[in-house]
Amino acid sequence: MRTVAVAVAFLLATMSLPRAQSQSRFALLSASDERGEPLLGLSANDFIVENDRSRCEVIAATPADYPVALVVDTSAFANDDFLMLRHAIERFIEKTAGTREIAVYTGGAPVTKAVDFTRQRDVLLRGVSRLFAARASTTHTLDAVRRAAVDLRSRRASVTGIVVVSAGGIETTPPPVADLLPVVLASHAIVHVADRRPLRLNQGVDHREQLRVPQSGGGDVLEALARRTHGGYVRGVDAAVYATGLDAIGRQLDAEVIMEYAVAPDAPRDLHVGLIAAGTLSRAIGLDSHR
Repeated sequence: MRTVAVAVAFLLATMSLPRAQSQSRFALLSASDERGEPLLGLSANDFIVENDRSRCEVIAATPADYPVALVVDTSAFANDDFLMLRHAIERFIEKTAGTREIAVYTGGAPVTKAVDFTRQRDVLLRGVSRLFAARASTTHTLDAVRRAAVDLRSRRASVTGIVVVSAGGIETTPPPVADLLPVVLASHAIVHVADRRPLRLNQGVDHREQLRVPQSGGGDVLEALARRTHGGYVRGVDAAVYATGLDAIGRQLDAEVIMEYAVAPDAPRDLHVGLIAAGTLSRAIGLDSHR
């Protein structure tokens, strides 16, 4: 998965290649309207594509129903607001399940896969209803992210998602950030986060440098991880962030499409995408299974 250049308008100087002389490539796309709300129902006819100054045929644009792992904070830090957190998770599942496979992981001690990947809404809701935050539980959110990434990699999807719902706190025994990032990238995961408080590491490591994000970014390792994987990050001042954050993440997921387009064999990766429909292209990520 690789971020690619986005060009909202450009001149198309050459004709597209016949499909017999081309190969397919794929990109994850989404767009927003003038109010910043995600545009739903985008199709192949809504995009103009150019690669290495050559016009590309857009073969298809289909809903991006890739698998998603939900990481739910069940540590002591989530205890006071856990009913609101769980209700937000249930609302997210009610809107999202059925269109994609979802699994649920706990971020307290011990880290567990509470529900395996499934499209069955009732199975997911039943599993979430049994979750609770233990008053004595330590935080293991990053460890849960790592386990979810390992499982997602086995799905062999060109793109996957990890949605973290975190109450923050201090993770006392986190996996080394330098080890975590390759696992997440290998799973092709985009990490989205709804965060009540910053998640801190007890070691004195500069996770922003290790995750290769700008030093001007926030100090939360989850924020850095979301930025590094092109995901969304929502921070709130109270427990309402669980509902508002997951609603925003859900709308983003609903708006995403995977576009298939044709390029010449061995063409360089120089993708530019234009949006014909009214709005602004907000996401264009090249999907490369060999990264």
